[in-house]
Amino acid sequence: MKNIKIIISTSVLIVVFLIFAFFLFGLTENQSDSVQYYYFHEQYPLKVTIESEDSLTEICRQDDVFKVNEFEHIPINQVFCSEIFSLMKQLEIKGASKPEYSLQDYGLGEPRVKIKADFDDYSLVLRIGNITPDGTACYCLEEGKQEIGLISAAKIDPFFREHFRYANLNLIPYMPRISDENGNLIKGKIKKCVIKRNDLKSPIELIEDQNGKLKISSPEKFKIPEETMFQLEDPLPLLTASRVYAPYLSDEAIELCGLRNPQAEVTYVIDDKTYSFKIGAVSNLPETARSEEERAAAIKNLIYRSYYVMMDGIPAIYTVAEDGLPWLNMRFK
Repeated sequence: MKNIKIIISTSVLIVVFLIFAFFLFGLTENQSDSVQYYYFHEQYPLKVTIESEDSLTEICRQDDVFKVNEFEHIPINQVFCSEIFSLMKQLEIKGASKPEYSLQDYGLGEPRVKIKADFDDYSLVLRIGNITPDGTACYCLEEGKQEIGLISAAKIDPFFREHFRYANLNLIPYMPRISDENGNLIKGKIKKCVIKRNDLKSPIELIEDQNGKLKISSPEKFKIPEETMFQLEDPLPLLTASRVYAPYLSDEAIELCGLRNPQAEVTYVIDDKTYSFKIGAVSNLPETARSEEERAAAIKNLIYRSYYVMMDGIPAIYTVAEDGLPWLNMRFK
């Protein structure tokens, strides 16, 4: 009898052990099939390379200043670059598991974007593929691993930014207006503005008066309507480009864009800085078209026009939408 009890007790223990082992094995299997990677580096990358089908963008960080290979000689949008480096410093990949289908089915055979972050002693290479059916994430694959992961579509969105966005498109930066206790402007003052146009016999020169307002000093016979004056004195960004047309200047590009004999030349003196630019020919890429149909119609009919613009001191040619160039069509009384 005693032996029977021992046998039964032993059998129960074996069964319990097998159930526990099976459960533990199953849990381990599930964990190995779904792993979460979380990368955190104490230092920011030294360089981030973003490779897409039509561009290769290299962003380097030197003494907290970002430089982009495609735009070596023009101002860079430092905020956009900082965002990219922050993403690569702290990166989270969820739900990594072995692929059920081919990499091509996930868009990872020929990825939409390939990102490489170079650190002091380590390089992380990440492929970004298709968006998941629910639109919340993108499939990704770290080179050297076999598991396909998910990365937040919102967080990865900056890597799909068009490469020209890394250039600073605010050609005349925002100048905050600061007044003293008596309401007199002490910063952000437009002290002078000169407008030269092919349709004007002489330049229009405006100079700040005692009240801080721009007044025409030459030629005296001209007057400016109030709505036009508002455009001249607007403290918001006075000139913002749509894109970089040519990141390097050449005689051929200057000639092609009508900047050898521009339609207009404008100069602003804000505080103690001078900003001068030339407005050339109509661009064949209307920047404000909202669809391909509008773009085709714009090219044909010149409805949504943009112009080539060249800024003094910046060796590049930009395009600016017509509604961002009020100086071109200003009327004078």
